[in-house]
Amino acid sequence: MHFTGPVYCPPFEARSFLLQVTTGCSHNRCAFCTMYRDVPFTVEPLSQIEADLQEAEPWKEGISRVFLESGDPFTLSYERLCRIAELIHRYLPHAQTIAMYASIRNISGKTDAELSALRKLGINELNIGVESGSDAVLRAMHKGYNAREARHELLRLSHLNFLAHCSKNEFCIPKTV
Repeated sequence: MHFTGPVYCPPFEARSFLLQVTTGCSHNRCAFCTMYRDVPFTVEPLSQIEADLQEAEPWKEGISRVFLESGDPFTLSYERLCRIAELIHRYLPHAQTIAMYASIRNISGKTDAELSALRKLGINELNIGVESGSDAVLRAMHKGYNAREARHELLRLSHLNFLAHCSKNEFCIPKTV
């Protein structure tokens, strides 16, 4: 398996298969976060992603969850996320859930139709570091969006039946997948 830089995932993903599709964080400006401060954002080549999936194929029977690494893979284009999901299902056919870190900014960049199609491909859980519902705090932390935008995007996800795990935010509405 190929990993560049630090590997972070939520504790509840401890038993998930980790698949690196990006390195670093595309935003990397949050005032409080040092997770990827010294790691430039890059996108893994599809050939590397497929090689990692081929390496995992012998264990395909036991892999039902895949967590895409690194900082915010949901910044990838709709087309690239579809291709990655298709590769996952080719090599790991028992994978039911594809989860990853996401941000309000890269959720807002996808249409409802794109989100629905991604959901149908098994991309159905997003881990979102909203941090606060206060515009002043979001501005001070350089999050790149305001509370109204966060609420709007989280409600979109809820209506489309995504499970959104949010850090320290009253807006996150748990949804059963």
